[in-house]
Parts: sequence; structure tokens; C-alpha cells
Amino acid sequence: MADTYRVVRSPRPLVPGTRIVLRVDAGGLRPGNRVLVLLRPGGSDDGPRRVGTVGLVWGIEREDHGPDRLQVRGEVLVAVEAHHEGGRADVVGIERDRAVDPAVLAEVQALLRTYMGATAEAGGRGDIGVTLSQDPVVASHQVASLVRISAPELQEVLEAGDTAARLRRLVAVLRRETGLLRSTMGGRGV
Repeated sequence: MADTYRVVRSPRPLVPGTRIVLRVDAGGLRPGNRVLVLLRPGGSDDGPRRVGTVGLVWGIEREDHGPDRLQVRGEVLVAVEAHHEGGRADVVGIERDRAVDPAVLAEVQALLRTYMGATAEAGGRGDIGVTLSQDPVVASHQVASLVRISAPELQEVLEAGDTAARLRRLVAVLRRETGLLRSTMGGRGV
């Protein structure tokens, strides 16, 4: 059964477990409300199967001039079933299947630590002690929130399908990004 939420657009995907501040007209919204956060279309199809995140509004700063500052915490990935007039959409949850090979989760954990080490060595913020949740859904969200890739590519990762597909996609992204970081450091290993 679908739930209906007000749609707010974001310049970057909202990953469950992370927070975002959006400049939007928050008319009618209050802290405690839930909204559907969708990536702003950037020439891509904004069709009915688009993936977004239901988030909890935890703060609103009302502005006299211009858009309000809406503070949202991502809760769960959802698939959009239908868009309605007035900026509302019906959604269904997509995180039912949590069955993932433990070896894949262990591989993602190792690759994330390597990526974080390369990030730190390149002068960025990277914590090689990062530990992923043993819940594959939560782990996939954690990795998606930590890897530094473009918003459209992050949206593609979130739309990869089930959790196992998302983790496989993240394995490829972590390998590629670690290789890129190492190559910019002149081949120095981590």
C-alpha cells in the first residue's frame, strides 16, 4: 500500500541516516512532518519509478524574503508510484529484502577503509576506522553517504535496485575512486 508525501526537491540525493538543509517554500510544514525528497531533475526523466528518500523535518527557519531553510533527516529509500497535483506523490518502500552474502558486506567494509585511507592521504577527511552496520540496508546507506561522487551518480547508486545490487555498485565505485585518488597522489600506496 502506498503512502502519500509532499515532495521537496534537492540539489543532491538525501541518503537515509544523513541530514540535509534545503532552501524551499516550507509553507504548511512543521517539525515532525515527513516529506519525500527527490533529486531536482537535471535533464533526466522524472518518471513514476524514481527513487527518493522519505525524511523527517526536524527544523524550519522561516525567511522573510526568499525560500525557507528546511532541515530534513533521511529515513528510508522509497520508489515513487505516482505524482499528484499540488506537489504530492505516492511512494512504496523498497528495502524489504535484506538478504546479502556476508562476504559482499565484508568486501565493502575493506574497500571503504582503503578508500578512506586514500582520501586521508590525499589530504581529505577519511577515517580508516569506520565500521559499517551489519544490517546490509543500513551499510549500503552508510557507504553511499561517505563516498564522494557526483549527485547524478549517487542517485544511480540509490536506484540500483535491491540492497545487494546497491552494494555491488558501491564495490565498483569504491575501487574506481580509490584508484583515482591513488593516481592523483603519484601512485603512492595506502
